[in-house]
Formats: sequence, C-alpha cells, structure tokens
Amino acid sequence: MNKRISIILPVNNVEESDLSIPISSINNQIGIDFHDVELLLIDNGPYKLEHPEFFDLFRNVDLRYLITDQVMESNSAIQFGIDAAQGDYVTILEPNNQLHQAPTLQGYFTMSDAHPDADSINGIVTTQYFDKQRVAHYQVGRMVQSIAGRWIKRSFLQDNQIRFKDDFGPYAEEYVSRLVNKLSNDAVDLDDYGVMKFMSRALPNNNALQAPINVTWMKMMSLYFQQLQNADQVAYMNEFAKFTIRFYTQLKSVPVADRSSLQSIMKTIVGTNALAWAPTLAYVKQVRAKDQSPAAPWNAEAQQFDNYLNGLSQHLNAYGLQMNINQERS
Repeated sequence: MNKRISIILPVNNVEESDLSIPISSINNQIGIDFHDVELLLIDNGPYKLEHPEFFDLFRNVDLRYLITDQVMESNSAIQFGIDAAQGDYVTILEPNNQLHQAPTLQGYFTMSDAHPDADSINGIVTTQYFDKQRVAHYQVGRMVQSIAGRWIKRSFLQDNQIRFKDDFGPYAEEYVSRLVNKLSNDAVDLDDYGVMKFMSRALPNNNALQAPINVTWMKMMSLYFQQLQNADQVAYMNEFAKFTIRFYTQLKSVPVADRSSLQSIMKTIVGTNALAWAPTLAYVKQVRAKDQSPAAPWNAEAQQFDNYLNGLSQHLNAYGLQMNINQERS
C-alpha cells in the first residue's frame, strides 16, 4: 500500500533509548490516518541495534527497520531510505530531532490536500544551540539550506535526479536544498512548526555545523551549477553570478595558506561555466550601480574586487574562451 509520507530516520551508533523521543513524536500524532505514514529506520552504523523489537511498543507507527548491507555515511543512508520509500513525499528526521507537536503531521496533510501539485511543503524549524556560557537558546525560522521540516515529493527528486552524495560531506544537505529551492514548480510554506532540532543530546549530528568555503563546498557548488544549467538557464545564470560575488567575500574567512588552492578551483569552475561569465559581469555591474552600501566589496575595496574579476577574465582569455564571452555580449 502506498503511503502519503515516508519519514526517514538514519541511525549510526545509537541505542534504542536514544530513538524513543523521535519515534514517540511520530507515534503520538493526532488527527491523521496512520496508514498514510511509514517510518524507515535505516541502521547504517558499524554496530547494529541490539533490540529493535522494542519499537513494537509504538503501535501506531508502521515502522520498517532496514539494515544496510555495509556501513554507510549518513548521506548514503538517507538516500538508501529515499530509494526504499513508498510515500508520495519524503522527509528526514534525525535521532536528535522530533516532530514539534501532536498535530504536526495533520498540518502537513491539510496543506498537501490544498496543494496536491506541491513539490515541497516547508514548515518552520526550532533549533537549539548553546552560547559560550552553556546557556541554551532557540532559533525559530525556515532553513533554506536545510531539509529539516520539509516534505519533498519523491517523484520530483527522481525526475530531477536529486540525490544525497557522500562526496559532499556536510554539504550534501545544502546541495539537495539548493536544487529543491530552485527547481520546485510549486513550493508551499506551512505557517506552523514542523521539527525541533536539539543540540544538547550526545548524538551524531553531521550537519549541525558548516565550515567556511572549502574544497568540498566548491565541489558541491560545481555539480549544483551543472544540474541547474540543465534544468533552468535563468536561475543558473543568476546563481552563478551570486556565487562569484560570494566567493570573493567568503575567501577572506579562509586561512591565507589555504586560499591558493581554492582560487585555483574557482578558475576551473569559471572555465567550466564560461558561457555564464559575461552575464555574471553584467549582473555585477547592475548590482554595484544599485548597492551603495559601504560594506559592499565594489565600494569597500573597489580596486581589489575589480582585480579579482579581471583575473578570472584573463584566465578565460588564456584558454581561448574569449570568443564565447564575446558571443554572449553580442
């Protein structure tokens, strides 16, 4: 029997007791038909759960306990679950997450009924974090570069070949989120709380922190542009132009010793996306004419920023790509 939602819960080196909160938050939902819901518990760690039969206590949940053939990284375990899912939509719940309240799923079902063509339904996420004095704080909002609190149509992911990739490490979630953001024909925002993310539990949370730009992030962005170019040329051009500006500003947060390798990768990415370079320069020209804020790189350090753009243009010229640029300008 097909389900309306498949909730994927990947677990790695946790015990049964660690999963009681996320599973009970599903089991205790109200106002829904539990035949529409399945929970896929993906056991992907080196140590299997010893007593998965304990989960039989959660009688409302149609729980499928799946053990991967070999130890997997978290991203592969998520994709394993998506591939095995039977729901029209899929969503991810981590061991240190829980559905926000008892009517949470009811709200999503109501929204999906009202918008049957929606590729994604996006709820509000509450995230817990701690300051240096170990005081807990809570941040509430939508997470545009996260899949937390999102229902994503499984057929949409398949049709657009959007998959979680281990090569991208902590940026796999950002990769998927970026493509969902740009390629969704109908994305609906649910004005209700979907998921609570707790940072206080001593459980794996690979996506909790994201480093400044690095080689892995650049590799992720390169494939993101490739996917986006094949699907939406306008979005691709705009995203590449924004990326070019962001790289310049974010490079300053990288240790000086590591900048050279990233600059080299940037030149390769610009070469791969040579046809987007003239539109990028045009975009920068438009933005710098409108944005007069002192902090903008074209105002704060105009000469350095121009040298940065000119250096990338010269790199393209050196490889005989000036013809493509000129064609784009004509």
